[in-house]
Amino acid sequence: MRRLTLILLATTLGAYAPNLNPVQWKLTGTPTTLTLHASVAGQYKLYSLTKPKGGPIPLEIKVRETDWVPTIKPTQPNPSATLEGEIDFEIPLKLARHIPKEGLTLHVDLRYQSCSDEICLPPTKRELEVTLNSQSK
Repeated sequence: MRRLTLILLATTLGAYAPNLNPVQWKLTGTPTTLTLHASVAGQYKLYSLTKPKGGPIPLEIKVRETDWVPTIKPTQPNPSATLEGEIDFEIPLKLARHIPKEGLTLHVDLRYQSCSDEICLPPTKRELEVTLNSQSK
């Protein structure tokens, strides 16, 4: 009986535990555009690039500058302060040179905060990379 009570308690508590990784990221690219896809879990929201200062941390997307890529500005699909569900961010590229035969690896740094109606998770940093090659379309 005691074992059954512990199992029921553990499964009940697990149902109410917060999702500590509610945003999944995928980065793809061509020589002219990077696409950053965010998948935000059910009850969570992500604070956007255009969120006014104050309150939760807005999303920051930075492509590391190199001799190949000057400063670039990502765009988001809508001007909303919060984003939910599936979102694609477009990052236009203007490469300074042709991509070498071995490819070109670009690094994208993210900083963001996600919240549900009950909890705001601490700000999170992620690093993504994508390798472009001259055959990428």
